Amino acid sequence: TIVEAQTSAMILHKIRLCAVLGDYEAGAKMSVDGLKAYLASSMGGAMGSNLMFHSVLCWYAASHAKPANRAYRKLARKYHRLLKDWKKQGHPNCPHYITILDAEKSYLDGRLNTAREHYKEAIKAAAKRGFIHDQAMASERLGDCSMDSRDEKSAKQSYREAVRLFTQWGAMRKVDELKAKVVRIFDDSA
Repeated sequence: TIVEAQTSAMILHKIRLCAVLGDYEAGAKMSVDGLKAYLASSMGGAMGSNLMFHSVLCWYAASHAKPANRAYRKLARKYHRLLKDWKKQGHPNCPHYITILDAEKSYLDGRLNTAREHYKEAIKAAAKRGFIHDQAMASERLGDCSMDSRDEKSAKQSYREAVRLFTQWGAMRKVDELKAKVVRIFDDSA
């Protein structure tokens, strides 16, 4: 129905905003019921892969912030596999989504060098397909991963690139947050 479609769209946008703005815990909580309801009502489509991607991203990132939260990790792995199946079936948006999620999984598992390589691949793939916002998110997450790897130079470069991309995308609230993060971490301006 129209109401279900509107509700699904609203949930998608809320979860996507949580992922973009880095409020992974809120996105993860919303995703538990939101994704299941969407998939039960209408499997697949561009909106479904987008919702699933942002849900899995929030679950992985929330698990990284709170490692004891095994429920999110389990959901992330389940739906990450489903997205991989969709990719095999030729879904056009899945290739760069999978690479970003592979990076998130590696980051969560403590394989930081592997995660950084996946983020770099994801940034290139998203750029090739014109997904500036995904490129920006992957750049920011690469910065976070680089900080955890104690590579401040790469982290700063990644955060600056994320600022540039989010500015290009028009996400000025996110730009302000990232600039403040850079100042907080490096006592420097983006």
